[in-house]
Amino acid sequence: MKAEVELGYEIPSLRVYTWAMGKQIKTGARLAIILFALVSIAHLLRLIYMVDVTIGSWDAPQWISLFGFVVPGLIAWLLWRESDGH
Repeated sequence: MKAEVELGYEIPSLRVYTWAMGKQIKTGARLAIILFALVSIAHLLRLIYMVDVTIGSWDAPQWISLFGFVVPGLIAWLLWRESDGH
């Protein structure tokens, strides 16, 4: 004996759901790549043009921007390689 229930809508297949989720993850990865790359470029420009940054009464030293350039740049590069399928 089979029990059938009428839901009034069709349940999407797993394949379509997986494809949609994959597309959302790719869009999120692209957004993260762009944001990390922009942060990295901003820190690089701060290093090149020797811009002073003051937060409250604290003057941020230039060497902090070296980490602010390398770490987000590395993360953006790794995300780009991962999303590109390398």
